[in-house]
Amino acid sequence: MTYPAPGGSPAPQPPHTSGPATPPPYTGTAPDLGLPVPGSLHAAAWDLRVSVEHQLGVPSGDLPTSGSPLPGWPQQPGRAPRLVSAGGRLAAFLLELVLVMFTAGIGWLAWALVTFRNGQTPARQILGQVAADAHTGQPLDWSRTALRELVFKGVVGYFATVVSGGIYFFVDSLMVFGSGRQTLHDRMANSIVVRR
Repeated sequence: MTYPAPGGSPAPQPPHTSGPATPPPYTGTAPDLGLPVPGSLHAAAWDLRVSVEHQLGVPSGDLPTSGSPLPGWPQQPGRAPRLVSAGGRLAAFLLELVLVMFTAGIGWLAWALVTFRNGQTPARQILGQVAADAHTGQPLDWSRTALRELVFKGVVGYFATVVSGGIYFFVDSLMVFGSGRQTLHDRMANSIVVRR
């Protein structure tokens, strides 16, 4: 609308400027955040919640974690499982030795027979590591974990180390720095070790 100036002529119009954009209408629902993005605060909170529920024995239902997917949850494109570092693998190996010596092997074996169903050994259970299928990222079942730990890592590893004069042990250990952080026994079992 134009108002006349005091002398009777119309006042000049300021140039038209657009105001702030109108916000979208309120729908009453929160935006879907989806699965947590690895490394985000959302992912850290999610992992903490799942970890606390696990430690307290509270079933977490079908909650996915920001690490490898739970059974029934498809692997998201572009999301690789969180592989355990070479240092984490070394820590598990050393802790495993301590547990075997502390329990004279018998306690470790009894504990391992229970933890194998989750793709874990006693040390991996303590450190939150899981042996998983290299293709699907799903934790190994009891039989595959037992085959990996007792046959490939235990019997085959022992005899190959003895026959090779210790060379097999060093080659197996150093392969953790390679592709997919897979050692020789990981490759035999078609497995990787991931964070839970």
